Amino acid sequence: MALTKRLLQAIGGVGVTSVLSVGWIGPVQAEWAESVLDASAEYRTNDDVNLSVFNDDEKSDKLLRGVLGFSKIYQFDAGIADYTRLNIGASIELQDYSEFDGLDRVNPGVALGLTHKFGLGPDAPWLNLHVSGVVENVDDSDRNKNIINAGIRLGRRFTPRFDAAIDWSYDKSNGKDDLPVISPGLPSSVYDLQRSIITAIGNYQVTPRLLGSIRYSYLNGDINGECTVENVGFLLTVIDMTAHTLDRTFEGCRYRFDGYANTLGLSGSYALGPHTAINFGSVWSKGGTGRWLYRQNQLFVNFSYRH
Repeated sequence: MALTKRLLQAIGGVGVTSVLSVGWIGPVQAEWAESVLDASAEYRTNDDVNLSVFNDDEKSDKLLRGVLGFSKIYQFDAGIADYTRLNIGASIELQDYSEFDGLDRVNPGVALGLTHKFGLGPDAPWLNLHVSGVVENVDDSDRNKNIINAGIRLGRRFTPRFDAAIDWSYDKSNGKDDLPVISPGLPSSVYDLQRSIITAIGNYQVTPRLLGSIRYSYLNGDINGECTVENVGFLLTVIDMTAHTLDRTFEGCRYRFDGYANTLGLSGSYALGPHTAINFGSVWSKGGTGRWLYRQNQLFVNFSYRH
């Protein structure tokens, strides 16, 4: 019951937004509905898991990640809605870290998406409105938070092999409000984050079984990182820190500031069969403020199933 209550709190207000999003379709009925089951298992490496701007404070780790999700897709059948689909889903994610057990987590989530296609044929452009809510339950309970994400995505297929999309989303996290205050006048709410994210995505069908993808994201807003107790005093003098507190997992200090981040990802997906695939890739991120930047590199491989 406690987890259900926290999940509902995490998506508070989302229900109203979602109803308004689909309300413009008018009174329609579903022509058909499809159920989708998704499951994946992933291995990932991360060379700066604590997002430190100091090279000597960087911590690396490896993790195993599993996701199980179920969604229902509804196709409408009246007028303009004949080109519109509604997707309602729920999922649970597990993360198990090799070195820093405090980062282990179980994340239940829900998602709602509305996609409208502007015309017939595979090359017609489409628009997607999406909203999701996640509750992060972390072994280091100081890191527990509720996350809401809402956005809009526009895309189309340009050739039989190439499609692309651009996405804008707003992301808000609400963390615990009773973390230790270590500097008078400076709050400890380092996990209360608000940021906007712009993402460009391109997919190319290399062979009938192999899909190559590239993704670039620009984030603007709140970022948090970690450093030793000795370094946080120096950081207070060179960046505009908006919150900081103690970090039990890394035995240092966690801080929040207003900044930006650039992320580039390259990945491939090889179909093993009609329902299974092997996915692999790398992600490079650089973010911060001024010349105080973190640099994070990740490699991953996963097995996915959809039916």
